[in-house]
Amino acid sequence: MFFFYCSACKGEMIQHKCNVDAVEGDQRSSLVKLLLCLEDTLKKGHHIQDECRREMLVHRRMLMSDYALSPEIVSECKTEMIQHCPSLFQQGASGSIGQRGGKMIHCLLGAARKERSFSSRCLTVINALVRAVDPGNDIRADPLLETACRPVIDTLCPRMKAGNSNVVLCLLDNLKNARMTEECEDRLMEVAYFMARDWRLTPRLMRTCQTNLKTFCQLPEDWSMNKELNDVQVGMYLGCLYQHRKNLDRECQGELKRIMHIRTQAIGLMPEIEDNCLTDLATCKNPEVKGEEFKCLQKKYNKLEEQCKAAVRNYTQMTMSDPTLDFLLMKACEPMMQTFCANIENGHENDLIRCLIKHKHEQKMDFR
Repeated sequence: MFFFYCSACKGEMIQHKCNVDAVEGDQRSSLVKLLLCLEDTLKKGHHIQDECRREMLVHRRMLMSDYALSPEIVSECKTEMIQHCPSLFQQGASGSIGQRGGKMIHCLLGAARKERSFSSRCLTVINALVRAVDPGNDIRADPLLETACRPVIDTLCPRMKAGNSNVVLCLLDNLKNARMTEECEDRLMEVAYFMARDWRLTPRLMRTCQTNLKTFCQLPEDWSMNKELNDVQVGMYLGCLYQHRKNLDRECQGELKRIMHIRTQAIGLMPEIEDNCLTDLATCKNPEVKGEEFKCLQKKYNKLEEQCKAAVRNYTQMTMSDPTLDFLLMKACEPMMQTFCANIENGHENDLIRCLIKHKHEQKMDFR
């Protein structure tokens, strides 16, 4: 199988210097590195032949389905598999249902998000796998996620073409929809956790904002999918774009607004909150309405730990300058905006708030 992959992508491998390290003597170990190099080529706008793309998708699905195909996961994540995924871990087992179906990979993704004891070495390997497979870009690369969300996709995203993050962003945009299933949401958030922490895993934002990132945010010319980025750098780039939002190209501005809106759908999509508030969030696990964890943090503001308090304060200030980032406000007011303020164009948030205030005494105005 690896031979066919190399044959289909031989031209691209030579052109873009995606070399297989023969010294390792383990083709499986080289597969993630090869995929990362080709994904890097794609995301930088270079052309890759359809035959090679098809083989890339086949191998991405294989890697996301069977953890045993990734020697680094087997060696670096053994402790995590035993601790957090014991029912799926069988030492010496090969090709079990849990392995082939992608359950072990998703178990590790979920544990990376929730468990503080998750080792940095295992997390580095998991990060590399997610970048190589990039399930957020094309849901077909993740069989377990695709299967879990197929009924939701057919209902809420039926016309979305796979690729370019179309399907996954549509699902994230509908997290609060009544037709979103718990199974789909759980698998989706396991992948979205990594997407939210690496701007390179949102291809449309990358494509539309690359020039702006270089102009305003000092994005290095030699950025690469192969390099590790810490969460501070990732958040810095997104925050930088938001600070310069009024000066961005229109296409970049629109995509940034969409990403920022999607991030408000769940606390797991806001690393600057979730990562700084792990202890405090433990007391908000079961708010009255699922998805209102941030509101819970705001209510407990004076009792929060200092780093969490600072994160909540910063995000609250940001939503005050842009009310469309306040999901609960938008959810409650959307029908009223359609009724009274439909003529106000996107990007005029202050006008929108003034319009709602102006009509607050109207008989049709919802008291919420």
